[in-house]
Amino acid sequence: MKNNMRKVYQYNEDGRLVGEWESIVSAANEYDCDESAIRKACVKGRKTQGYYWGYLCKPDFFSQNSDDEIGILTKSNVKLEQSIQRERDFKSVKQRERKELYRFASKADEIIEALGEYKGKIDFSSHTFYDTSIYRDETDNVIIVQLSDLHLNELIDLPHNKYDFTIAGKRLKKYATEARRQIRAFNPKKVIVAFTGDLINSDRRVDEKIARATNRTKASVLAAKLLSQFILELSTEAKIEIISVVGNESRVKDDLALVDLEYTDNYDFLIVELLKMLLADSPINFIEGNPFETVLHINGKNILLTHGTFFGMKDSQRAMQQVIGKYGVKGIAIDYMIFGHIHFSSVTDFYARSGSLCGSNAYSTDVLQLATFAAQNLHIMKDDGDMQNLRITLQNTKNIEGYNVDKDADVYKAVSVSKHVPQYKVIKIN
Repeated sequence: MKNNMRKVYQYNEDGRLVGEWESIVSAANEYDCDESAIRKACVKGRKTQGYYWGYLCKPDFFSQNSDDEIGILTKSNVKLEQSIQRERDFKSVKQRERKELYRFASKADEIIEALGEYKGKIDFSSHTFYDTSIYRDETDNVIIVQLSDLHLNELIDLPHNKYDFTIAGKRLKKYATEARRQIRAFNPKKVIVAFTGDLINSDRRVDEKIARATNRTKASVLAAKLLSQFILELSTEAKIEIISVVGNESRVKDDLALVDLEYTDNYDFLIVELLKMLLADSPINFIEGNPFETVLHINGKNILLTHGTFFGMKDSQRAMQQVIGKYGVKGIAIDYMIFGHIHFSSVTDFYARSGSLCGSNAYSTDVLQLATFAAQNLHIMKDDGDMQNLRITLQNTKNIEGYNVDKDADVYKAVSVSKHVPQYKVIKIN
């Protein structure tokens, strides 16, 4: 029962009971005042409209309510208010959950419709998947083609770097061409396409909202279309398996959750699910792992895949050793770590951090003070246990014809953000 619908009792300045009301509403109407004024007077034992008010019926407000009793009365009313507030909060949460469910259902309908239309364009009957009975002899080598920090949907227009879906398609095509060279050179028994997070861009900061091509639902569909073409090209050269972990920038909610269920509330997870739909009729296999970090055992080595969200920008070696120690307690010896996150390539003896597909943007250049180039990492796990890590530079895409995505002027036209970031000039002094 709401407080403003409960019986309320009225006392004069001497504390004598002078009135009884069916509800706070009726009393407030009589005295032409706000209901909250009488409700607060009941809770705190104070006067309003020239009277004392309470939820309990007492012949004399003062004589039968010592200080202790008034305190007990107030505490009782406070507890009642707290109970009512909890009920309100619960209903509010439920309403938000319903709104999120309806919103997600609406997005899901859009995605399913878009993918259903696109799936008809994938003609696997005319696509030649790799077949060991036709092509070269295999080795026990395994190649990991890492895709990290693609930040699809971001628009960059800086003097030293430009990026949109068109350029992303060209850089992915260039990466696939180089990956195919490595596949032919090392004859792997399989190629693992490893997504290590941030496949599309965040839109929480002001600069991100300014520099985005479209909403993230549409961007997820476009990302799936681009990546399916990349994967299918590699599938002509080797058996393909796909595994993924999610990043931080592509999370759906503002806050970064720390439980598995919430990790999957992420556009990275959605894009991989879309790829499963698009490639369902192909021999390409999807490996199910932990959405935050996954360990792969390849040729005697344990390789940890993660996005690198909590490693930070400094002292990466110490951060690596802490993670290795965490797994050591669980009885798992980590031999190497593969991740991304800060868009700055680094290949060492114990870990390899990937660059990004987008390269430098206004945030990394002017806020983080990091100038970077578009690059991705490729890892060759040899059958003798050795590991070779390659940084593939993708900045220059001159004369490269990229993958096709439905032409959309709003998506393909990179909007300049130069008006929204500091401008620098070189002043010549004679």
